Amino acid sequence: MTMWNVIGQPEAISSLERNSQQGRLSHAYLFVGPPHVGKRTLAITLAQSVNCKAQERPCTSCDACRRILEEKHPDVQILGLDSKHHAEIGIHYIREIQATSYLPPFEGRYKVFIIQNAEALSSEASNCLLKILEEPSPQVLFLLLSSRERQLLPTITSRCQRIELRPSPVSSIKTMLILSLNVEEDKAETISKLSKGRPGWALQAVSNEHLINERIQNLNSVVAIGQAHREQRLAQIGEIALRYSKDRSRIDDMLCIWADWWRDIMLVRTKNNQFITNVDFMPTLIQEAEKYNLCQISKYLRNLQTAREQLEQNVNPRLLLENLVLGLPNS
Repeated sequence: MTMWNVIGQPEAISSLERNSQQGRLSHAYLFVGPPHVGKRTLAITLAQSVNCKAQERPCTSCDACRRILEEKHPDVQILGLDSKHHAEIGIHYIREIQATSYLPPFEGRYKVFIIQNAEALSSEASNCLLKILEEPSPQVLFLLLSSRERQLLPTITSRCQRIELRPSPVSSIKTMLILSLNVEEDKAETISKLSKGRPGWALQAVSNEHLINERIQNLNSVVAIGQAHREQRLAQIGEIALRYSKDRSRIDDMLCIWADWWRDIMLVRTKNNQFITNVDFMPTLIQEAEKYNLCQISKYLRNLQTAREQLEQNVNPRLLLENLVLGLPNS
């Protein structure tokens, strides 16, 4: 029995499993989808599948599968972005891949290069990778993972087979938390709703209290800024902008939390409480929903979406956030 250890994504798994078994894999794939939706897990599972030593692949228990999971297999390289220290993936990383991609696999059937945060490739790195993809070597598989597909070079995208990973059903994530991690049902219910269909986020939230605490801090900031005067709003958002100045992804995460908050306010206002994400903030949501009409809420949700799009276009984060707080509707 094969073990594609991925929650949800039946179409992606079916296609990759079939092509892997038939030896018809593309030389390069682009996995796109929200952060923590399962892109990395799917990439590692595919690497296991093409290098597994069992008859039914991947078995997840043979020496090759275990070492790939532990990132110790000589034919599988995972390249990521350390956002704390680097804003982009430099060309020297891709040159290292270029130097080894033309060599045959050391012990497996395929060399697999997994590039996380592919949208963070520098211009030089992107062009270098493009040359590799234009002249692919046999027995080499490139797996590019991205949450911001629009930031990739179109020429790179066109040379990859695109596979989109969509959020998983909340019920599937809840079941996974209960059966696999023995999480209490009430806690599993809350985390699964907060995950927005992202299994990776749910798994992190179970073991990482900081993740939940950071979300609570962001929501408290949303409420506090909404209740503050103009000068106080600018001072508070200035502190946030300074805190996240070197990590645009953290700003985007914050804007997602803000968008969920205002969406929940709209759901309360329209009496659709069963679809609310921030169920643990229900009393505050009810209070906030009484302050605004639907027109104000809809307009601000559009402003938040526009802000996220502008963030991808390298607009100054502080100016963007200041415009957002100045545009908050009056209660």
